[in-house]
Amino acid sequence: MEGSDQKMQSQALEASVEVASVTSDRLSLPFPIRVAYGMIGGLSTGLFLGISHGSKTAGMRFRAENAHRFPTTQKGWYLYHKSKNYHMMLGGIKDSFKLAPKLCLWAGSFFFLEGILDKARAQRAGRPGQEDFLSTTIATLTLSGVWSLWSMYIVVMESSKQ
Repeated sequence: MEGSDQKMQSQALEASVEVASVTSDRLSLPFPIRVAYGMIGGLSTGLFLGISHGSKTAGMRFRAENAHRFPTTQKGWYLYHKSKNYHMMLGGIKDSFKLAPKLCLWAGSFFFLEGILDKARAQRAGRPGQEDFLSTTIATLTLSGVWSLWSMYIVVMESSKQ
C-alpha cells in the first residue's frame, strides 16, 4: 500500500510541476502557441483597420474625383452611391491586404523576441521561468527602434542655445 501511495504522490507532484511550468508562461500559453496567437491577433487587427481606413479613403477619393459631375436625378444618385459603395469596398479590401501582413509580422516579431529574451535571461540568471516586464520592455523598444529606422524617421534634436 505504501509503495502505491508514494507512486501516486510522485505522479501528482510531476503533474503539478507540469501545470506550474505551463501556467508560469506568459498568458499561461507555451511559447510557440503564444507567437501564433499574437500573429493571428495582428492579422485580424490589420484586416479590420485596413478595411476601415481603406474604405473611408476610397470613399473620399471617389467623391473628390466625381465632385464636378454630381447626379441630378434620383436614378443618378442611386447609381452614384452604388458605384461609390463598390469603390469603397474595393479600396477597403486592398488596404486590408496591405496592412494585415505588416501587422501580423510586427506582432509575431514582438512575441518571438519577447520569448527569446525570456529564455536568454533565464539561462543567464540560472533560473528557469525568469519572465518579467524587462523582456517585454526590451522587445518593445527594440521593435519600435527598428520600425522607426524602417520608416526612416529622423530624430532632430534642437539645441537649447540658439
